[in-house]
Amino acid sequence: MVNIYRSLITLFFGALGGALFYYLKTPLPWLLGAFFATLIITVTTGSLRIDSKFRMIAMPVMGVLVGSSFQPDIIDHLMIWPAGLAAAAFYTIFSSIVGFYYFTRIAKWDNPTALCAAPPGGLAEMVSIAGEIGADERRVILTHSIRIAIVVVLATFTIQYILDFNTTDMLAPLDIPAPISLVEWLILGACAVTGGYLGPKLGLPGGAILGAMLVSAGVHIVGISDASPPNWIVATVQIVLGASLGVRFLGITKHEATSFAVHSAIWSIILLSIAFALAAILSPLIGFDQRALFLGFAPGGFSEMLLVALAIGIESAFVATCHVIRLIAIFICVPLAASLLQRHKNEQFNKRDLSN
Repeated sequence: MVNIYRSLITLFFGALGGALFYYLKTPLPWLLGAFFATLIITVTTGSLRIDSKFRMIAMPVMGVLVGSSFQPDIIDHLMIWPAGLAAAAFYTIFSSIVGFYYFTRIAKWDNPTALCAAPPGGLAEMVSIAGEIGADERRVILTHSIRIAIVVVLATFTIQYILDFNTTDMLAPLDIPAPISLVEWLILGACAVTGGYLGPKLGLPGGAILGAMLVSAGVHIVGISDASPPNWIVATVQIVLGASLGVRFLGITKHEATSFAVHSAIWSIILLSIAFALAAILSPLIGFDQRALFLGFAPGGFSEMLLVALAIGIESAFVATCHVIRLIAIFICVPLAASLLQRHKNEQFNKRDLSN
């Protein structure tokens, strides 16, 4: 277990990076600044760590944030969601198939490793499956970590500079929000605690973040509360998530960086390009915001993409639902594909035995 002192030092450097990026007016500064600051220090010195409990606390807070975007008038927007959600499922399956062929034919990886590295999401679940089917677990972890990092950075810059939406000034921690009453604080806290407990307990995709999001959404839709956590809490969550992502690259070797990490980076860019193209094609057809579709398809981490959606302030509820659909599709399809690969392997083995 990482001690609290070292975790606080990591978060301190993350906050410094966030402050620097905020001063430089970069997109989504608190997330990206914390990520790059901790990444550089981790790779060069190997001295930073962060206790997983900090991320565990941040997840339900993130869920409450997203849930607060589910207002009573959301029913009016649901009619145009099905096409976007179906497209998210299509994107997940299509890109996973393309990724499998990329890693097996171009990168020359073995089938189990390629199968676990190809899906655009589900890092923890893919690592778990990797251990069961004989895949290279470290390669799978690194591939998905690189995917999340590259997609978060490129998606943010795409939103700001290609789709022309300023994310620099959103969620500024020093902005003075409307005051939140003690009762509202208690309601938001109860949503975080209840949803954070029930999410993992019920085995929901995304765990605590989805559990808290559903509880918060219910509270806001029925009108019990219309409050959301203030910006300084949002910025703190960004710093925790950015720092957690940066220290994930601890121990990466030169060989890893110059060999399969290159293929991981190329595949991440391909994934994001497919998401952008699909959003551009679908947006005029269904009359839905291209930025929301793009973030709904973008294969970054669940929590990281939701932070970008919240920074934009457009259809974060839709983006969250897209990512849930994506995780469900992965959870269903990857074990099925693993079973088919194992069956094919057994058939090939039996044929060789018969021929001998």
